[in-house]
Amino acid sequence: MKRTASIFALGLAGLIASAPGAWAYTVYISNEKDNTVTVIDSEKLEVTATIKTGNRPRGITVTKDGKFILLCASDNDTVEVIDTATKQIVGTLPSGADPELFILSPAGNLLYIANENDNLVTVVDINAKKVVTEIPVGFMAWTSAAEGRRTFSTISAPMSASAADGTICAPASWRA
Repeated sequence: MKRTASIFALGLAGLIASAPGAWAYTVYISNEKDNTVTVIDSEKLEVTATIKTGNRPRGITVTKDGKFILLCASDNDTVEVIDTATKQIVGTLPSGADPELFILSPAGNLLYIANENDNLVTVVDINAKKVVTEIPVGFMAWTSAAEGRRTFSTISAPMSASAADGTICAPASWRA
């Protein structure tokens, strides 16, 4: 059985080694410098495809059903949807300015996108392909993470994060 993994790489080559057979993966690597996604068979340790993408691909993940890759095309201000079977871009999802990274909700229907240039996390229903809400999170949102019922986004203020409820989480020395 093949499994799927995704890696976010800032223009660097990455490699995942895994046990043969049942633990084989298809690995997807976003390549920011050449606007591509590299597809690797981890069992054979071979590149099986290169997918041309929008400008400055960054965050990358696979949908829960494994049918699609979601990819931040940061300089295009969009999230591209790539069919894992055909390795073709089949659509886009809305985002804010300069989407960096994201996380899927546990149910797999909501995408929380950290947008660096507008200091927001955009929440998108991936089935409806529509923005549900935008959450202000602080200066230069970089990534999102979920913990229980709360979603967090790291921001450029040193050692801090913003919760979806607007709380800034930082060491006491940074809170004045």
